[in-house]
Amino acid sequence: MTTPAPFVLVGGPMSDVQPERVAWLWLRRIPFGKLTVIDGDPGLAKSLLTLDLAARLSRGAPMPDGVAAETAPSIILTAEDGLGDTVRPRLDAMGADVSRVYSFTAATTAEGEEFAVTLPSHLAALRAQVEQLGVRFVVVDPLMAYLSLDVNTRIDHDVRRVLAQLARLAEDTAAAVVLVRHLNKATGGPALYRGGGSIGIIGAARSGLLVARDPDDETRRILATTKSNLAEEAPSLRFRVETAPNGAARLVWEGETPHRANALLAMPADDDERQEAHDIRAFLRDFLQTRRTAKEVQAACREAGFNVHDRTLRRAAKAIGADIQRHGFGPGGAWVWSLGAERRGHIEGVADSPRNMAPTSSMVPYETPAKLTVELVGPGVYRVVGGAQPHVVQIVPGAGARCDCPDFKHRGRRRDCKHLGAVSGLGAQARGLAWHIGRALRRGDLTRAERLAAIRREIVTALERLGGRP
Repeated sequence: MTTPAPFVLVGGPMSDVQPERVAWLWLRRIPFGKLTVIDGDPGLAKSLLTLDLAARLSRGAPMPDGVAAETAPSIILTAEDGLGDTVRPRLDAMGADVSRVYSFTAATTAEGEEFAVTLPSHLAALRAQVEQLGVRFVVVDPLMAYLSLDVNTRIDHDVRRVLAQLARLAEDTAAAVVLVRHLNKATGGPALYRGGGSIGIIGAARSGLLVARDPDDETRRILATTKSNLAEEAPSLRFRVETAPNGAARLVWEGETPHRANALLAMPADDDERQEAHDIRAFLRDFLQTRRTAKEVQAACREAGFNVHDRTLRRAAKAIGADIQRHGFGPGGAWVWSLGAERRGHIEGVADSPRNMAPTSSMVPYETPAKLTVELVGPGVYRVVGGAQPHVVQIVPGAGARCDCPDFKHRGRRRDCKHLGAVSGLGAQARGLAWHIGRALRRGDLTRAERLAAIRREIVTALERLGGRP
């Protein structure tokens, strides 16, 4: 005789399930009824980003890429920013209807005893507010500050038990729940694994986003996708932080960028390494204006003085939006690198989608960076043309270089813009070659030293014609 099972499974055939479309708070980035994780280092405007979205929802304004949004209330749980001196002024600066943005700082009992809000302890109280207020956007910032002491954030099943309850809240109320995290201290590896705590956090989320510095301009930030389970990956967006008239910070969105999450987190953190990476990217932007094979790229980089591995070159190529594709098969095939508006497909008669605009994106295409040229206009003064408008770069002995463009700011240390890069590019190559020549001489490799010295003489001659020096 079979013993009756203590439990009965709930469910049945998929024919009983009614198909539904995924609803989006922000198309392809933040879905309704699901968990989304936003990762990033401290100080990169993650919290400001969530306030920007809450402000847009409060008045029904379009999302940063122009996609329409509904009007809906939000709940912001913030453990790091003051409500009076930071959150409210920022919402005012963004034009929010603050009557539609809620924040809760504590949970009380029937006896009046007050506790800090923690999860999952006060999840039922949070659900009650979401249902009562009709909230469609919930932010937990940062997640780690709201997890109770009973939850070990590094143990997968501990984290998943809490997030399963949060996911159920999101599904039952059709609210988009966003969890904000800091990055861990690891270096390299996929962006998906760089968030703090257990891998179960991003595992439970249906969408993941990353906020990182723009490698081309440290004053700007990039929002990139790390995980997209419900739609095609959305294009990365660039933004910057500005000061509003009331003195609070707010975001200014500046369109799409080719930078992707994995490449952004692979960027070196050391100043010298960052400068070398900048020089490599500048060199590749110029060299890849026409198609090149991988061997040609590696040889040209070695001759220019860059002692880098193939993986480093591929990372730099990805950072500038270059295409690397296999052409041909077998011994006659080759990996081809290219940058620009060249055809990238392999099927004749079938057009490729534009490089500078993602499918279904409502944004206007971003401009492909123009090739810059340098003209000498006086001692130590150069005119850089080829961009939206010409700019003047001045090199002052003992004081460094300055540019009149808004991207350049002098803060007591070297701060490059693309115009400085155009002027200093030849000098960087000459300095790199000098180091490699010295190493070849120390090793007794006179043939290599002579070949590098000949290349360096050509670069120095070009610099002298511009009035500069290596």
